[in-house]
Amino acid sequence: MSEKPVLYENDARQRLLKAALEEFILSGYKGASTRAITERAGVNSITLFRQFGNKQGLLKEAVSNALEQMRMLNNVDDYLQFPLREGLTKLICDLTEQLENKCELFTFGIKVSFSYPDVAEVPKKLMWEIKSTLIDYFEKLAAQNRFQQVDFPVIAHLVISSHYVAARIRLRFPKDITKHLKDEGILQVLVDMIVSTYGTEPC
Repeated sequence: MSEKPVLYENDARQRLLKAALEEFILSGYKGASTRAITERAGVNSITLFRQFGNKQGLLKEAVSNALEQMRMLNNVDDYLQFPLREGLTKLICDLTEQLENKCELFTFGIKVSFSYPDVAEVPKKLMWEIKSTLIDYFEKLAAQNRFQQVDFPVIAHLVISSHYVAARIRLRFPKDITKHLKDEGILQVLVDMIVSTYGTEPC
């Protein structure tokens, strides 16, 4: 008998987290009311305040919960087994898929970073992990004499920003403007540019 309330609380918590994230992204933090969030989640306001304390507590949990579900790469060694062009393509595909899926969330995190710096720490941490993974890959390539010793953080920033900005443009502009701005095209141009400029192994 005691399991039902626990299951309900867990389900209500997850629904609140999902509804809050949707409402925050749609209306912004100030524009998102707790009433709109609870209505979207199908729970009462008492449940929201019991679970999260206040709107800011819900904000932090919603952002953290969503970003912590992202599958981050911890090891680049598998990508080093491929020729440079193929391995780099696979790595960028896997990493930027995360940015594409969480583009609006990252943007929201940036928007609230000044008012709620503790909330912004979560997206900043994950963005840093993506950047660090790319740097690690380039450093290991260089150690194998397959890549020039250059400014790896700059190349990592270039990769991340290219996909992030493209994702933002696709979300905000009409399709007739963005129809040529596809991930496949961006990926090919990036890989071609990086490999031809800094790669040292035969293509």
